[in-house]
Amino acid sequence: MDNIVFNASLSKCTVGIESDTNSTVSGSCSKWTYDTSEYSSTITTEFNLVCSQSWLSPAYQTCYILGTLAGDLIGGTISDRFGRRTAFRIGVLASFLCVLVIGFSPWLPLILFARVMQGIAYTVMFCPSITLIMIRPTQKNLFAPIALKVICMVALLVPPG
Repeated sequence: MDNIVFNASLSKCTVGIESDTNSTVSGSCSKWTYDTSEYSSTITTEFNLVCSQSWLSPAYQTCYILGTLAGDLIGGTISDRFGRRTAFRIGVLASFLCVLVIGFSPWLPLILFARVMQGIAYTVMFCPSITLIMIRPTQKNLFAPIALKVICMVALLVPPG
């Protein structure tokens, strides 16, 4: 009967298996047990993004950042061509659709593509909304730009975790 041996010299992606001949052989893991005390399911647990697939976990956030970069480049053009309110509405609708795709897709490449699109949609939605708030500071919406700046400042000061 084979027993699993935990050996500090092995990596997280291999296990030592003690065979009947009292020799230890290393092999790769094929099944994972995840800590679900804080989150019941994450993208890492859904798609087993560990070991040889671990590079895909940061790719999830990288896709979003690349999308915001693309959104910065095309968001102004969309706002200028169709108007700020229309660009904001397009961004809200596209962001909502991307959230649905990310939430219900069982296919990782589609989720990563939706993350790029979500980054584009968020930027297309966010930039015109800031401009709309700042460009017409009437008595009615004078508080909005100040509140937005305070929220952003507090978000930068609060440590993560």
